[in-house]
Formats: sequence, structure tokens, C-alpha cells
Amino acid sequence: MILSPHIAGLTKESQARIACLVAEEVLKVLEGKKSMLVVNEEET
Repeated sequence: MILSPHIAGLTKESQARIACLVAEEVLKVLEGKKSMLVVNEEET
């Protein structure tokens, strides 16, 4: 048996998608819109 960590998020493509998603969410918040990435919504 071989065990290895999950590394799907470490590709260049996935890192680029993550960066775009985060940038889009920051822009939403700056425009006064709701982000889909809020973890503790009741505290915001």
C-alpha cells in the first residue's frame, strides 16, 4: 500500500483558477456584494 497526500490543488492550472476565484470574490466584497467564501456569516 502506498499513501500520498492529496496534491490536486498544487498544479499550475488549479493555482491559477484559485487566484482568479479569490480575486473575483474580493471584487464582490469591495462592491458591497456577498461573497460565497464567507465562513462565519453570522459574525460578519
